[in-house]
Amino acid sequence: MNFGKLYVIRFPRIMQSLYYLLGNQREDICETETNKLSWNHARKLMIADGEDSIYYKMNEYWPLGPKEGEHKEYQKLKFIQSNIDQINEEDVDEYSMTLGKIYRWLLMALELRIEDVTNRKRGKEKEREFRQDAIERETERKERYDIALGEEKEAYETKMDAERAAREEQEDGEDEEFEEPDFDEEAFKTNWDDENPPIEEPPEVVDDIDNDFNVEIEEED
Repeated sequence: MNFGKLYVIRFPRIMQSLYYLLGNQREDICETETNKLSWNHARKLMIADGEDSIYYKMNEYWPLGPKEGEHKEYQKLKFIQSNIDQINEEDVDEYSMTLGKIYRWLLMALELRIEDVTNRKRGKEKEREFRQDAIERETERKERYDIALGEEKEAYETKMDAERAAREEQEDGEDEEFEEPDFDEEAFKTNWDDENPPIEEPPEVVDDIDNDFNVEIEEED
């Protein structure tokens, strides 16, 4: 709280990035029509009460899960990262332990957020691969079924031809009616499915919406 009462601070980009991460607009904390932090504006949020307080927003911030709300470019992770990437943590601690703690909180929040989105995106990709594999295996199973069905029908017709010829020889010219059974395709399919169970197609994969995320994801080793 005392830090918020200072009239001048060093490392203003730390506080600026923190405000952006927590959803504040540029016009709320910067000089008019610039990206330069106005500490006179920003510090008021450090000593404010209730939901306007920066501490309230820090406590409410949750780095996990989709973020579907609108995010301007300067509120996205790539800008926030680049805004503080030249800041040395030891220099910040030497200047102010309070600002150092805020800085580490910001770094931790960014790390957790990027890790969460990265893990979910990779998880979705694995789900897509699993779904595609299931589709391909089911397609291959159906192709094998069609081949097996054709072979079974051919074998059945061969058997019927042989039985028909044998009956004709036994009848010795006598005209005796005989009703040949039809090929039972339904029974064949039931048996085939029992031995080769259908592969269920997983539902289509729907991407999470992470409107704050625009960081390039490194490929896994």
